[in-house]
Amino acid sequence: MTTELPRPTRPRALTSTVSEDGDAIAVSMREGSLGTAAFLSLWLAGWTVACGLLVQVCLTKRELVLVLFGIPFWVSWLFVAGWLVNLVFTRVTFVLDATGLAYERWLPGMVTRRFVPLAELRGIQSRVFHVDSENGVTHGIEIQTLGRSLAIGTGLPPLERDWLADRLDRHRVDLQAEAGLELPTDIDQPDCRTFALPTDSTWSLEDDFEGPHFVQRARFDLATVLGMLFATLFWNGGVAFFVASLAGLDRAEAAPRDAAWWAVFVFLIPFEVIGVGMVVGLIAAVLDPVRVTRWRFGHDAVSRVTTRAGLPVGWNRRYPHDGLATAAVRDDVKPRGPFGMGIGSHVVPTGSDYGLLVADGANVEVCTIPGLTLGEARWMKGRLQAAGLIG
Repeated sequence: MTTELPRPTRPRALTSTVSEDGDAIAVSMREGSLGTAAFLSLWLAGWTVACGLLVQVCLTKRELVLVLFGIPFWVSWLFVAGWLVNLVFTRVTFVLDATGLAYERWLPGMVTRRFVPLAELRGIQSRVFHVDSENGVTHGIEIQTLGRSLAIGTGLPPLERDWLADRLDRHRVDLQAEAGLELPTDIDQPDCRTFALPTDSTWSLEDDFEGPHFVQRARFDLATVLGMLFATLFWNGGVAFFVASLAGLDRAEAAPRDAAWWAVFVFLIPFEVIGVGMVVGLIAAVLDPVRVTRWRFGHDAVSRVTTRAGLPVGWNRRYPHDGLATAAVRDDVKPRGPFGMGIGSHVVPTGSDYGLLVADGANVEVCTIPGLTLGEARWMKGRLQAAGLIG
């Protein structure tokens, strides 16, 4: 006999606005903590004074090395100012009804909208998003879909966060039951030929005489570009300052000489290499909309080809085989950011940590397609089954 756990208690007062009308639940909330915003405001006030003094010194002395010294300070000011604006002004509104979930995220000058059909909603839960030794634990509500997940409620009190997630998920279950929707609980399904591609997917299918081709046309990601821009400017600004000092541009009498100069020169090499890698990563992020990735499944080989603006710029691989036999949807294939650092893949849930593992008749891996959503992985498996390449 199983004992049902008690449902989370509704708080006496809510910081969010929740209204129910028939089969619709509408929610509006402010993202971000006012306590964090107040702390950042005080920090930014002092930092603004320091950055202003640096600007005055640069305008007075007009030396390149001073400008390079100031870049990390000014970039940090812009980052914290943007963070503060996000905490204070961002609002999230969404409606969950019989058609699905209509989501809107509002920030001054930028509005993000998304609609998730009811059949693509998998679950809504309160969870830990990220654990960091410096910033602590980030909690929130994850709206799991067959595509990319939505993360909300990071500024809600714990009691309200748990109650709201439970209320929304129970309403989702009721709506899907009324619509006669049966969602499979197992990640991998024996037959995936009936699964459709999620509405937010960037993948498409092309067929020719060799077999199915899965094609992904990338989209511009402003958050990734801004994050890479901040990291690149902050890191390379500091490295450039030391390089300029080593080159004698600061005209300091204490500049290293002889053996000390060579010691600093060698010491800076790894930092310079990382800085160049960041620049390359930033350029790749800016040019990502011209990237096209193709997975081609033939009868004797699987190939992965990446082009940018039609040019073969990317990691291309060919996986020969004597015949494909099986494919399995896995949930432990994490996406990787630029240069394998996994940037941005662990801060908030994205839903892109699934993959499709394809094996041959001897049950040996032929290839794995990473960075997929659950819906994309199932859809790909279904298309391979429909083409007769796997059982």
